[in-house]
Amino acid sequence: MTRPKTKILVDGCDPQETRQIKELLAFVDGQTTNPSLIAKNPHIKELIASGHKLSNREEMDEYKKIVPTISPLVGDAGVSIEVFSDEKTTAQEMFSQGQEMFSWIPNAYIKYPCTAEGLRAPQNSVKQGMRINMTLCFSQQQAAAVYAATKGAKEPASVSPFVGRNGACHGDREILEQWASKTFPTPDNQFQYKASGKPIPYEELDLEQGRETFDIEHERTRKGIVKFTADYRASLSRLHD
Repeated sequence: MTRPKTKILVDGCDPQETRQIKELLAFVDGQTTNPSLIAKNPHIKELIASGHKLSNREEMDEYKKIVPTISPLVGDAGVSIEVFSDEKTTAQEMFSQGQEMFSWIPNAYIKYPCTAEGLRAPQNSVKQGMRINMTLCFSQQQAAAVYAATKGAKEPASVSPFVGRNGACHGDREILEQWASKTFPTPDNQFQYKASGKPIPYEELDLEQGRETFDIEHERTRKGIVKFTADYRASLSRLHD
Protein backbone atom coordinates (compact mmCIF):
# COMPACT_ATOMS: atom_id res chain seq x y z
CA MET A 1 0.00 0.00 0.00
CA THR A 2 0.98 3.65 -0.43
CA ARG A 3 1.49 4.92 3.09
CA PRO A 4 -1.15 7.57 3.82
CA LYS A 5 -0.23 11.06 5.00
CA THR A 6 -2.63 10.61 7.92
CA LYS A 7 -0.99 9.03 10.95
CA ILE A 8 -2.52 5.76 12.12
CA LEU A 9 -2.28 5.06 15.85
CA VAL A 10 -3.40 1.99 17.75
CA ASP A 11 -5.42 2.56 20.92
CA GLY A 12 -4.72 -0.26 23.38
CA CYS A 13 -2.28 -1.90 25.77
CA ASP A 14 -1.78 -5.33 24.22
CA PRO A 15 1.59 -5.52 22.37
CA GLN A 16 0.43 -8.65 20.54
CA GLU A 17 -2.45 -6.72 19.01
CA THR A 18 0.00 -4.00 17.94
CA ARG A 19 2.18 -6.62 16.23
CA GLN A 20 -0.83 -8.07 14.42
CA ILE A 21 -1.92 -4.65 13.15
CA LYS A 22 1.64 -3.87 12.06
CA GLU A 23 1.74 -7.14 10.11
CA LEU A 24 -1.58 -6.23 8.49
CA LEU A 25 -0.66 -2.66 7.51
CA ALA A 26 3.17 -3.00 7.40
CA PHE A 27 3.39 -0.03 9.78
CA VAL A 28 1.91 1.57 12.88
CA ASP A 29 2.70 5.26 13.36
CA GLY A 30 2.07 5.32 17.08
CA GLN A 31 0.01 4.06 19.99
CA THR A 32 -2.12 5.58 22.72
CA THR A 33 -2.51 3.89 26.08
CA ASN A 34 -4.30 4.72 29.32
CA PRO A 35 -4.93 3.19 32.77
CA SER A 36 -8.30 1.82 31.67
CA LEU A 37 -6.67 -0.07 28.79
CA ILE A 38 -3.88 -1.33 31.06
CA ALA A 39 -6.54 -2.94 33.24
CA LYS A 40 -7.75 -4.77 30.11
CA ASN A 41 -4.31 -6.06 29.12
CA PRO A 42 -4.45 -9.90 28.83
CA HIS A 43 -1.71 -10.42 31.45
CA ILE A 44 -3.41 -8.08 33.93
CA LYS A 45 -6.75 -9.82 33.34
CA GLU A 46 -5.09 -13.18 34.05
CA LEU A 47 -3.69 -11.83 37.32
CA ILE A 48 -7.11 -10.57 38.36
CA ALA A 49 -8.79 -13.84 37.34
CA SER A 50 -6.30 -15.75 39.51
CA GLY A 51 -7.37 -13.69 42.51
CA HIS A 52 -4.35 -11.37 42.59
CA LYS A 53 -5.07 -7.69 43.14
CA LEU A 54 -2.35 -5.16 42.42
CA SER A 55 -1.09 -2.37 44.62
CA ASN A 56 -0.77 1.11 43.11
CA ARG A 57 2.96 0.54 42.71
CA GLU A 58 2.42 -2.86 41.08
CA GLU A 59 -0.06 -1.30 38.67
CA MET A 60 2.56 1.29 37.69
CA ASP A 61 5.24 -1.40 37.38
CA GLU A 62 3.02 -3.49 35.08
CA TYR A 63 2.43 -0.41 32.93
CA LYS A 64 6.22 0.09 32.89
CA LYS A 65 6.72 -3.48 31.63
CA ILE A 66 4.13 -3.23 28.85
CA VAL A 67 5.12 0.11 27.32
CA PRO A 68 8.70 -0.86 26.29
CA THR A 69 7.35 -3.85 24.35
CA ILE A 70 5.13 -1.51 22.33
CA SER A 71 7.73 1.24 21.86
CA PRO A 72 9.87 -0.41 19.12
CA LEU A 73 6.79 -1.46 17.14
CA VAL A 74 5.62 2.06 16.35
CA GLY A 75 6.80 4.99 14.29
CA ASP A 76 7.45 8.66 14.97
CA ALA A 77 4.09 9.30 16.68
CA GLY A 78 5.49 7.38 19.66
CA VAL A 79 3.60 5.89 22.60
CA SER A 80 1.27 8.04 24.69
CA ILE A 81 1.35 7.04 28.37
CA GLU A 82 -1.42 8.39 30.57
CA VAL A 83 -1.03 9.30 34.22
CA PHE A 84 -3.26 7.65 36.83
CA SER A 85 -5.63 10.36 38.02
CA ASP A 86 -9.06 10.94 39.47
CA GLU A 87 -10.96 14.12 40.26
CA LYS A 88 -8.78 14.73 43.35
CA THR A 89 -5.36 14.21 41.77
CA THR A 90 -3.26 17.39 41.85
CA ALA A 91 -1.15 18.80 39.05
CA GLN A 92 2.01 18.06 41.04
CA GLU A 93 0.99 14.44 41.51
CA MET A 94 0.32 14.11 37.78
CA PHE A 95 3.63 15.77 36.93
CA SER A 96 5.54 13.44 39.27
CA GLN A 97 4.01 10.44 37.51
CA GLY A 98 4.70 12.02 34.15
CA GLN A 99 8.38 12.48 34.98
CA GLU A 100 8.75 8.79 35.80
CA MET A 101 6.73 7.60 32.81
CA PHE A 102 8.67 9.79 30.38
CA SER A 103 11.86 7.95 31.35
CA TRP A 104 10.46 4.53 30.42
CA ILE A 105 10.98 4.75 26.66
CA PRO A 106 12.69 7.14 24.22
CA ASN A 107 9.48 7.91 22.28
CA ALA A 108 7.10 8.65 25.15
CA TYR A 109 4.31 11.22 25.12
CA ILE A 110 2.74 11.93 28.53
CA LYS A 111 -1.04 12.13 28.62
CA TYR A 112 -2.74 14.53 31.00
CA PRO A 113 -6.53 15.07 31.09
CA CYS A 114 -8.19 18.35 30.08
CA THR A 115 -9.14 19.18 33.67
CA ALA A 116 -8.10 22.21 35.71
CA GLU A 117 -5.29 20.27 37.41
CA GLY A 118 -4.44 18.34 34.27
CA LEU A 119 -3.91 21.59 32.38
CA ARG A 120 -1.55 22.86 35.07
CA ALA A 121 0.70 19.79 34.84
CA PRO A 122 2.16 20.59 31.37
CA GLN A 123 3.80 23.81 32.58
CA ASN A 124 6.67 22.05 34.34
CA SER A 125 6.60 19.18 31.83
CA VAL A 126 7.21 21.54 28.91
CA LYS A 127 10.08 23.20 30.75
CA GLN A 128 11.74 19.80 31.12
CA GLY A 129 11.40 19.00 27.43
CA MET A 130 8.71 16.35 27.81
CA ARG A 131 6.41 15.49 24.90
CA ILE A 132 2.75 16.01 25.83
CA ASN A 133 -0.60 14.63 24.66
CA MET A 134 -3.60 16.22 26.34
CA THR A 135 -6.56 13.84 26.40
CA LEU A 136 -10.31 13.86 27.09
CA CYS A 137 -10.73 17.04 25.06
CA PHE A 138 -14.34 17.62 24.07
CA SER A 139 -14.51 21.33 23.26
CA GLN A 140 -12.76 24.09 21.38
CA GLN A 141 -12.32 25.99 24.66
CA GLN A 142 -10.43 23.02 26.12
CA ALA A 143 -8.24 22.82 23.01
CA ALA A 144 -7.47 26.54 23.32
CA ALA A 145 -6.52 26.01 26.96
CA VAL A 146 -4.14 23.23 25.86
CA TYR A 147 -2.52 25.66 23.42
CA ALA A 148 -2.04 28.18 26.23
CA ALA A 149 -0.76 25.55 28.67
CA THR A 150 1.88 24.21 26.27
CA LYS A 151 2.95 27.45 24.61
CA GLY A 152 6.71 27.63 24.16
CA ALA A 153 7.17 23.87 24.12
CA LYS A 154 10.40 22.79 22.41
CA GLU A 155 9.09 19.23 21.97
CA PRO A 156 5.78 18.15 20.34
CA ALA A 157 2.62 18.94 22.30
CA SER A 158 -0.57 17.26 21.05
CA VAL A 159 -4.25 17.26 21.90
CA SER A 160 -6.61 14.30 21.53
CA PRO A 161 -10.03 15.71 20.55
CA PHE A 162 -12.80 13.19 21.20
CA VAL A 163 -15.02 14.63 18.47
CA GLY A 164 -16.16 11.21 17.25
CA ARG A 165 -17.04 9.73 20.64
CA ASN A 166 -20.82 9.77 19.94
CA GLY A 167 -20.43 7.55 16.92
CA ALA A 168 -17.30 5.69 18.03
CA CYS A 169 -16.87 2.26 16.51
CA HIS A 170 -15.75 -0.75 18.50
CA GLY A 171 -13.63 -3.51 17.05
CA ASP A 172 -11.14 -1.24 15.25
CA ARG A 173 -8.99 -4.21 14.15
CA GLU A 174 -11.98 -5.65 12.29
CA ILE A 175 -12.35 -2.32 10.49
CA LEU A 176 -8.64 -2.38 9.56
CA GLU A 177 -8.99 -5.90 8.17
CA GLN A 178 -11.85 -4.73 5.95
CA TRP A 179 -9.70 -1.82 4.74
CA ALA A 180 -6.82 -4.20 3.98
CA SER A 181 -9.11 -6.61 2.13
CA LYS A 182 -10.07 -3.77 -0.25
CA THR A 183 -6.38 -2.91 -0.88
CA PHE A 184 -6.39 0.17 1.37
CA PRO A 185 -8.57 2.64 -0.59
CA THR A 186 -8.16 6.31 0.39
CA PRO A 187 -10.57 9.18 -0.28
CA ASP A 188 -9.88 11.70 -3.03
CA ASN A 189 -9.96 15.49 -2.70
CA GLN A 190 -13.72 15.56 -3.27
CA PHE A 191 -14.49 13.40 -0.23
CA GLN A 192 -16.75 14.89 2.44
CA TYR A 193 -17.36 13.21 5.77
CA LYS A 194 -21.04 13.07 6.65
CA ALA A 195 -21.15 13.31 10.41
CA SER A 196 -24.12 12.31 12.52
CA GLY A 197 -25.29 14.10 15.61
CA LYS A 198 -25.21 17.79 16.46
CA PRO A 199 -22.63 20.03 14.75
CA ILE A 200 -19.96 21.61 16.93
CA PRO A 201 -20.29 25.41 16.61
CA TYR A 202 -17.07 27.26 15.79
CA GLU A 203 -15.92 29.90 18.28
CA GLU A 204 -13.61 32.84 17.62
CA LEU A 205 -11.13 32.59 20.48
CA ASP A 206 -8.16 34.76 21.37
CA LEU A 207 -5.31 32.28 21.70
CA GLU A 208 -3.11 34.90 23.32
CA GLN A 209 -5.21 34.70 26.47
CA GLY A 210 -4.05 32.74 29.50
CA ARG A 211 -5.13 29.18 30.18
CA GLU A 212 -7.42 30.22 33.04
CA THR A 213 -9.59 32.40 30.80
CA PHE A 214 -11.05 29.47 28.85
CA ASP A 215 -14.09 27.48 29.95
CA ILE A 216 -12.66 23.98 30.30
CA GLU A 217 -15.55 22.36 32.16
CA HIS A 218 -17.18 19.54 30.24
CA GLU A 219 -19.41 16.76 31.52
CA ARG A 220 -17.85 14.19 29.21
CA THR A 221 -14.36 14.93 30.47
CA ARG A 222 -15.59 14.31 34.01
CA LYS A 223 -17.32 11.09 32.95
CA GLY A 224 -14.15 9.97 31.16
CA ILE A 225 -12.09 10.44 34.32
CA VAL A 226 -14.66 8.51 36.35
CA LYS A 227 -14.68 5.66 33.81
CA PHE A 228 -10.87 5.38 33.66
CA THR A 229 -10.66 5.47 37.44
CA ALA A 230 -13.30 2.73 37.88
CA ASP A 231 -11.56 0.48 35.35
CA TYR A 232 -8.09 0.56 36.84
CA ARG A 233 -9.28 0.55 40.43
CA ALA A 234 -11.06 -2.73 39.71
CA SER A 235 -7.60 -4.31 39.43
CA LEU A 236 -6.27 -2.78 42.66
CA SER A 237 -6.07 -4.37 46.08
CA ARG A 238 -8.70 -3.06 48.48
CA LEU A 239 -5.84 -2.20 50.83
CA HIS A 240 -4.73 0.38 48.27
CA ASP A 241 -8.05 1.91 47.22
